[in-house]
Amino acid sequence: MATTNTRRRVKVYSFSDKNWEDIGTGRVSLTYMERCQSMCIVVRSEVDDSILLESKVLLDQSYRKQEDTLIVWKEDELCDLALSFQEKAGCDELWDEICEVQKHPHDMAVDGELSLLEKGDESISIELPQCELSRLDDILELVNTASTTPFSREVVALMMEKENYIPQLIELFHMCEDLENTLGLHSLYNIFRGLLQMNRIALLNIMFQDEVIDDVIGCLEYDPSKPNPVRHREYIANISKHHEVIPFNNPALVSKIHQTYKVQYVQEVVLPVPSLFEENMMSALNSLLLFNKADIVRMIQEDKLFLRRLFSQLRDDSTAESKFKQLAFLLREICTFSLALELKDRTVFFLALCEYGFLSAVECMLNFEQEAVAAAAVDVVGSVVEFNSSIIRDHILLQADSHEDEGQILNIIISLLVDGQYPELDVQLVGLVKILIDPETIMTETTGGAVRNPVVQNQAMEKSIFLNHFYKHSMHSLMAPLMAQTAGDTVSKDTLHSSALLSNILDILSLCVERHTYHIRKYVIDKNILARVLVLMTSNHKHLALGQSYSKHHVCVCVCV
Repeated sequence: MATTNTRRRVKVYSFSDKNWEDIGTGRVSLTYMERCQSMCIVVRSEVDDSILLESKVLLDQSYRKQEDTLIVWKEDELCDLALSFQEKAGCDELWDEICEVQKHPHDMAVDGELSLLEKGDESISIELPQCELSRLDDILELVNTASTTPFSREVVALMMEKENYIPQLIELFHMCEDLENTLGLHSLYNIFRGLLQMNRIALLNIMFQDEVIDDVIGCLEYDPSKPNPVRHREYIANISKHHEVIPFNNPALVSKIHQTYKVQYVQEVVLPVPSLFEENMMSALNSLLLFNKADIVRMIQEDKLFLRRLFSQLRDDSTAESKFKQLAFLLREICTFSLALELKDRTVFFLALCEYGFLSAVECMLNFEQEAVAAAAVDVVGSVVEFNSSIIRDHILLQADSHEDEGQILNIIISLLVDGQYPELDVQLVGLVKILIDPETIMTETTGGAVRNPVVQNQAMEKSIFLNHFYKHSMHSLMAPLMAQTAGDTVSKDTLHSSALLSNILDILSLCVERHTYHIRKYVIDKNILARVLVLMTSNHKHLALGQSYSKHHVCVCVCV
């Protein structure tokens, strides 16, 4: 059985100047440090017990757990830190402790600042002004002063939370609106803008509660730099109405979606565009949105009735066009939100969707004859393949015997590229094809321990089986324009659109030559691809002629090997 010492044995790495530096090896603990007046991650050297690392656990710090034995965070603007654990158990223990500190700061020593205030330490004593109209200038001055140092921001945020200060400010806002007190409203705008820029998760959680968030947005309507208030609340309530394409069964999910929309509206519309300096002061707001999106995806994953309705309607030919478009856009939004999940959780999420016919629904979206829907489908496929293309490849192999070639998702993507129906999507389509047929991604990805195609039990086998399938069922579709336009001594259709398509095909062909070895060598010889590529030299479009020169080199090497 592992001992505490081995569980907590770590290597400390520091990332700066584009390099990871090994700081040393030691034992890690989460300890209250008097001089920091906070809980800190402390690593002591296993050689001489000296302190290798002492990092304060901040409430709004974004820690990341990667793989099973790595915890990473940004210590400051110039330095990232990482702890690499000898054992997974130790990593899990410290991760849980950090989460507990950030979740319940008042139950931990992390609020040492507040404890000292309660003990009457005059050197750091901060007294909040009475929440009255006559003290608005004093409140604004306190907020502006507190923003100068991380310590003072922490203290003021904790005091405001303890004294329930935000609801009192909201009461003042109501009074100012009722009295049409313009100067007071301008002060409240500056106060709440300053509170947002204090970059404290605890304050944001209070300001964005369901019963408060609309009033906070109301305070932010009265920008002193603008002649008239901007009616944000009116826009949200009357113009930007939420429409549930398919009703959600979880009220908490609906509330979280509404909150996330409003917070994103505050970030993107209400607040001024941040300067380079202010961008670092909004990280807590970004983190809150990230956590909200992750929570939304998890709750959607648990709503089986919603998922069943969503994918059944996307696969139903009788679904009205307008409804189908809304469903497609909804699915894209869900997949975009899934990027907030950790890699392992994202894999589990997409595999869960596959149980409801997710990829079959995506095929229907790709076949839908409207560019907006096709673009949504391409985005959805991209959100899957960018981190685990094996999910798509497994689906292709599973449907190989039950679908015609034209109905398989890879061939649909190739068809969209070859037909040139939506030129704006060509770059994305080429990227999807290259990822799916790249054996490097086949050999480095897994599906998170999920049930795989029974024929595909290991990565080497998957590579062989998938490439056999690709050259048998898809390569002819991809190469069709090249074969058709190079049958003679010159390019038969030397238009700008045609040259762009042939350039894209050469790009994919070059990848095949570089990565597919046996399969592409046989194909190049059987189809006399070198001769076809040489014909492209006659094109009047320089980019195509240059592209064929690059591809010709690869093809020659392929044939000669």
